[in-house]
Amino acid sequence: MTYKGVIQIGDVVVRRKKDLLDQKLAERDGEYGIVVDRSMEGNPRHACVHVSWSKRTRPVSISESYVEVVCTNSK
Repeated sequence: MTYKGVIQIGDVVVRRKKDLLDQKLAERDGEYGIVVDRSMEGNPRHACVHVSWSKRTRPVSISESYVEVVCTNSK
C-alpha cells in the first residue's frame, strides 16, 4: 500500500505530549528525532513514520498522528 501521510523523510519531529506517558517517552528517547522511513501499518492501515530519536540506538515506528514536524527537509 502506498504511503498516504504528509511527513517526509528527513523531517525533524517531536512527540506530541498529550499525557504523562508521552512526557516520559520523550525524556527517555530524546526530545527531537529525524524521520528515516515511512509506511502504512496496523489494522486498519494508517500512516506511520520510523523515527531515529536522539537517545535511541535504533529507529522506532510511530503513528504519524503522535508526532509533529518542527523542521522540514527542504530539498
